[in-house]
Amino acid sequence: MITKPIAVTCALGAMIFSSVAPAPVSQEMDPEFKKLKVQVDELSKKVESFETYLAGQAAAGKSLEAAVSRARAEGFTAGINPSSREALLGGLTAQAEAMKSAGASKAPDAPKKKESMRGKRRQR
Repeated sequence: MITKPIAVTCALGAMIFSSVAPAPVSQEMDPEFKKLKVQVDELSKKVESFETYLAGQAAAGKSLEAAVSRARAEGFTAGINPSSREALLGGLTAQAEAMKSAGASKAPDAPKKKESMRGKRRQR
């Protein structure tokens, strides 16, 4: 059984809580929040430009790798001082691999083709 004092207390509590309105939301943002929002927007733009750069480097790495393979196939390492040419092509190949791995998160690499033996000198 509900007694009269309990019923009155509940009714008063309900009236008090129903009359309390939530604090109005400010139409203007907090200055610190504005600063943070600007910083986040700037960082997002930087990330997008960096991803574009990395994708370009990956494409350039594939192109460089193809040029090195073509030079090897056409006999670039034959002739005077072939070891220096091998060293140059080795460095270019390493650079191409590094460039391709820069954009590795974007697209998987295609399987490598086997090099042709055309134009290769036999090691003695």
